[in-house]
Amino acid sequence: MAAGAEAERNRAGMSEPMAKTALPGGPRVRPSLEGLRSLRLEGDQRGASGERPRRARYYGARPALAGGAVLLVLVAYVVAARGPFRPPVVEVSRVVASGGEAGSVSPLLTLTGYVVTRRKYVDLGATVPGRIAWIGVEEGDRFEARQPLARLDEDELRAQRQLAAATLEAAEARLSELVTGPLPEELARAKAQVDEAAAVLRLAERTLVRDEELAREGIVSLYQLDAARSEAAAAQARWQTASEACNLLRRGARAEVIRSARAEVARSHAGLDQARSRLDQTVVRAPFRGVVLEKVRDVGDSVVPGGVDRRGSGSGILRVASDDDLRIEVEVSEVNLAQVKLGQPARVVLDAWADKVYEGRVAKLLPSANRQKATVKAEVALLSSDALVRPEMGAKVQLMEASDTAAGTAVRLLVPKAAVMPAPDGPTAFVLDGERVRTRRVQLGAVRGDLVEVGSGLAEGQYVVVKGQDKLRDGQRVRRTK
Repeated sequence: MAAGAEAERNRAGMSEPMAKTALPGGPRVRPSLEGLRSLRLEGDQRGASGERPRRARYYGARPALAGGAVLLVLVAYVVAARGPFRPPVVEVSRVVASGGEAGSVSPLLTLTGYVVTRRKYVDLGATVPGRIAWIGVEEGDRFEARQPLARLDEDELRAQRQLAAATLEAAEARLSELVTGPLPEELARAKAQVDEAAAVLRLAERTLVRDEELAREGIVSLYQLDAARSEAAAAQARWQTASEACNLLRRGARAEVIRSARAEVARSHAGLDQARSRLDQTVVRAPFRGVVLEKVRDVGDSVVPGGVDRRGSGSGILRVASDDDLRIEVEVSEVNLAQVKLGQPARVVLDAWADKVYEGRVAKLLPSANRQKATVKAEVALLSSDALVRPEMGAKVQLMEASDTAAGTAVRLLVPKAAVMPAPDGPTAFVLDGERVRTRRVQLGAVRGDLVEVGSGLAEGQYVVVKGQDKLRDGQRVRRTK
């Protein structure tokens, strides 16, 4: 009973100093000595029993508590090094200026395409049948307009031309004879033929008269009489023919005969022209200035106009393309079509010659789109070209926009589109300020490929965050990527 009363007094004494200690949110009160003494547990009051006092146990546990505190500090450091207390890593990009000088240009859109020609390509061949005797160019060779490129065997056509020339000469001689009339010698010869025929006729008539008298007397047979009559008739016909021929010579040729002779001369002329043309067609000439894309035939091959052989090339000998109007054919996405206009300047870089830049302009926009690709074809004409540019080469086209800084417009700033973040009060960007980032509200302009114009909010030379800005806040410490 005495022990229970003592414990009750200890609990009552302990409550008083505990009430004087600091409570959460209240002032701290230094406990009195009596209060500290009263904090002993029941076991500490039993010193008379020979047990170890509680205070000795408390001082024995202090090394363990110190070790636990050190461990907690180390864990907190590791968490801070790896956790949200470490500055995030961001990727930045420099703000650049576009323009600044009259006539300067800035990139607007980048496209890829291939070198083509306005005439695409042409298959050159023969228009007359024959065998190829000579080809004067190889694949990749350049040529000028009207330059001979190939020739067929021409022996047969040359003989046809000579025959046509002889026919024309004979027709012209006949016409000249009809127009100028007979020569005096010809008239004399015709008159002599008439006189000869008249003499023969008179002799035949006298012979016939004599034979008729002798036949009546029975001296000449009827057979001899018939022969005399036939001879007289033949002599009469020969005289009449000679007389008519002589009269024709004196009168000259009739008008219709002369017209017929002239028509014959014209026909002979046409035959000669045709023979010459066919002979000229054995030479295959270049219709324009260009380059040889492919040799379809070889020397010794036969060609037939309009025919198709095992190669499926018909009468073609060479496949050529014009390089007077080289263009780059590109496909523009429908979403970027508003940025492409006729006459727009462009820069062209060939895939094969990445260090050489060619100037060009948008020359054509096709009126229809490709429904499957959602693109529209466009052609960029090269303003200057050289032997390095060849059809079907791959090329990269950078469409430009002429700068109007000469008229007093301020220099435009460009930043990557990834640097702009949407916000309720307008687009913003994080600007690097030492080791921290600052939020800047920006005014956007035209989109130029992967870049966008910034009208206000930034300055040239500043660095904006382009990667890792999703969870940043204004004034936060960051680390740049190296």
